Amino acid sequence: MLALTVAPIAALLAAERHALTLEPAGMPVRLENATFFDDGRVLAWVWRNSTREALHPRLRVFVFDERGRFAGSLQRCTASPLQPGTRAQVRVELEIEGVTSRHRFVALVEEARSAATVWRVEGGLVGAARRALNAEDAALTVVSGPNAGGDLSCPCDCEAAEAAGRDGCRPSGLAGFTCTPAFFPGGCSQAYTCR
Repeated sequence: MLALTVAPIAALLAAERHALTLEPAGMPVRLENATFFDDGRVLAWVWRNSTREALHPRLRVFVFDERGRFAGSLQRCTASPLQPGTRAQVRVELEIEGVTSRHRFVALVEEARSAATVWRVEGGLVGAARRALNAEDAALTVVSGPNAGGDLSCPCDCEAAEAAGRDGCRPSGLAGFTCTPAFFPGGCSQAYTCR
């Protein structure tokens, strides 16, 4: 006699979770369909450039556990430009320890650069992400200015990744961080996990 094992429906539905997306007014790149996939711990999203300039965006994802405790963050940038008027899909491993589809995710474009201009979100990003999860006002300010020297680089600065983790994980403390160069396309993924 053949015995069949059927996975509970809740387990099948928990295999992925959409991220809440913050869209700061004035940021020229938009995020679409940010989704975490438990199988492989992969985060996938589409970013859209509706301007007339090639842009180099920088993504930031904040992760909270099911109780609302801050678990860590990922920052991802690419050396390849997002061409004017286009969409591009990106997939990256979410290098934050212990994260599953039970966690909650908040994603935003933290910075975008063109050869002439830099747009950057200012303010307490972790606090804004937490407010967004609680359905509170999470308005963020985007400041733009000239791109002095036309810097479009996407460096993998491991000292900066560790410092961001130490600062972001206060008061619980930093459990670990990663600093991973990407080669196809070029770029960098930096993440940290809080205790």
